[in-house]
Amino acid sequence: MCADDILKELQAALPFEADPVLLEEIVTQSCSIPFVGAGEKFFKPGDPAKGFYWLLSGTARMVIPEDAPLELPRGFMLGLDSFLLRRPHPFAIETADEGAHTLFVNRVSYAHFSEHRGFHKLINQQILYHLEAFRSRLAAPATLS
Repeated sequence: MCADDILKELQAALPFEADPVLLEEIVTQSCSIPFVGAGEKFFKPGDPAKGFYWLLSGTARMVIPEDAPLELPRGFMLGLDSFLLRRPHPFAIETADEGAHTLFVNRVSYAHFSEHRGFHKLINQQILYHLEAFRSRLAAPATLS
């Protein structure tokens, strides 16, 4: 897949608008990785957080022991939380279907993107996207009587 096709895939996966120059830089400085089958592992519990995957197509799932898997749709940055916190991955994350396509962003690439003034805005928007998606899994706050 050529860089222009990957850029179009990234733009389609984002739930918000982003600077096209920044996205082009992300595509050219990251590693495009396709996954073929369902159940392929992005991370296993305890894996070091050396980077994160940006899910451009397909779906993934976070496997949480003694709970239903958490479905992660296209556009998610898989493992971003562990990467930012510099902690090992607490859960397995795997492909949920066939044909997932990703960009892998390592620490060197992340540091390079951080120099771009719009990158932190993009990460903040992505974190808000993640929080909104997880909201349905959180318990409703208790009301005061």
